[in-house]
Amino acid sequence: MFKYTNDIHAKRLIDILEEEDTCAYCPATDNYNGHRRAGEIWSEDSDPCRICQEFVGMKIEFIYFIGSEDYGKARAKCPCKNLGKEEAVKRTWLALEERGYV
Repeated sequence: MFKYTNDIHAKRLIDILEEEDTCAYCPATDNYNGHRRAGEIWSEDSDPCRICQEFVGMKIEFIYFIGSEDYGKARAKCPCKNLGKEEAVKRTWLALEERGYV
């Protein structure tokens, strides 16, 4: 397994930014499936949700599940859910440009 890094995140972001419904995808999941938990395909010392939030300048935020099999587990708030699609996509492109990925 590989460690999820900013470089991997940027490459995978570029792949999904071309999609019509960008917010339906997650760059840190297998096959970019936005309904899977990020990090399942990366090494244990990876923190893809933190990388994603920091990449667009978000304060790190988590939500906690109640009343499901994930009770008590934290999951990061995705930029699209926290910022809205337009702002998340705008910040993502800016970050990619500022960091020299595009």
